[in-house]
Amino acid sequence: MEKCIFCALASGKIPSLKIYEDDEFFSCLDINPATPGHIILFPKKHYKTFMEMNDDEMKDLSFVVRGLSLALLEFGAEGVDVFYPIGSAAGQKSAHMVIHLIPRYKDDGLKFEWEPRKISKEDMLEIQKKIISFVKIMRKKEEVVEEKKPEEVSGEVHPRHGGYGL
Repeated sequence: MEKCIFCALASGKIPSLKIYEDDEFFSCLDINPATPGHIILFPKKHYKTFMEMNDDEMKDLSFVVRGLSLALLEFGAEGVDVFYPIGSAAGQKSAHMVIHLIPRYKDDGLKFEWEPRKISKEDMLEIQKKIISFVKIMRKKEEVVEEKKPEEVSGEVHPRHGGYGL
């Protein structure tokens, strides 16, 4: 894409502080970082989201994300947020897919938190049923996600995210 800043970064038309590059992917330091060491990673091909990528590209992408995350931890980060917004409602700001690898430090001031919502077991089961109806079988696996019956729902609230033990 001629006017895509990420395509221009990957082609070298726009200078960057490159971190990693191979035949498929490019990463560099974000010029407006959330924390020091914030990396942006994106495919060289112009994809809006990862859903346009083939299985081999997805596999390769996961290895790059893992490698960059390990590098950030070696760099001194105490954790890493891998942030990949899909769609404007989730914060996607460009027409090119971008994954943010944000090194986290104690007291860095970033807040990726939300208030847990209370949703009834019945509503959770209905949501589960609707989502499952859209799930497609991936990568030649013939596994089907089965709905849990109401009596199988524990009703226990998960301590970390407040969700039911579905």
